[in-house]
Amino acid sequence: MSGVLVSLGLITALRPSPAGPPPTPQLALEQVQQQFASPNAVNVVDLDRLGRQTGILGRVDADRPADPLPRPRAEEPDPQPAVVVAAGQQPADPRPSLGVVPRLPGQEASEAPSESDRETEPDVTQPGFDKLDTALRGLVAGDPAAPVRVIIQTRPGEQTATAAWLAGEDRQVHRVHPGIGGVTATLSASDVSALASDETIQRISIDAVVRPTNELVRPTLGLLPGGGVVGGGSLWAGDTATVAVVDSGIASSQDLPPDRIVNFYDFT
Repeated sequence: MSGVLVSLGLITALRPSPAGPPPTPQLALEQVQQQFASPNAVNVVDLDRLGRQTGILGRVDADRPADPLPRPRAEEPDPQPAVVVAAGQQPADPRPSLGVVPRLPGQEASEAPSESDRETEPDVTQPGFDKLDTALRGLVAGDPAAPVRVIIQTRPGEQTATAAWLAGEDRQVHRVHPGIGGVTATLSASDVSALASDETIQRISIDAVVRPTNELVRPTLGLLPGGGVVGGGSLWAGDTATVAVVDSGIASSQDLPPDRIVNFYDFT
């Protein structure tokens, strides 16, 4: 610090002044000592010797180009997580293995199922069996190759991937329903049983064709099968009529006691 102070003091003292001749180095040193009010505050330094020493203050070579500043390293994307698979094994497939290929329309069922059919027969106690409606539960317990048209409801956003997977397994996909997250496809009974254990599948329902029968239209209207009409009485009071209501649900009330609700079917 003393050398720096001396240098600063000398620079200030040796600056040319228009009022008189420049002061001597000794005078500049005395001025610095008087400023700090102590002769020991600043040590005497040989300026000529200081100028001859190299490497103290460093020397800048104008001909040598300056060292380039370090460039910031660009952020590298995180590496993809590696999947560790034991030697001789294949990566786990999240999709279940489908069952027997559905039998073609018009093709008769074999009297005795083959060994492959026996191994893929559905197990009614398997996890996810409650995803099936009543019609499918009875179907999967029979012929595993029996074809059935079903509506598969998946988790939100999984319907397109499910349809592509089924098509890749040579299953007939009829339509994708984004509104309900569903897929309509024709599968075998063993396929339905296998899909019930898939975590991405929420429900499987039979896509059955519903047709009106009109069997009770004439009696309800009071018309006889051979023509003519019948009398009133209990017929017109509705005692023998059963009404079917297609709605999102049903709840009993004072006007509709539970004993008047014959049955309830969930078509969703």
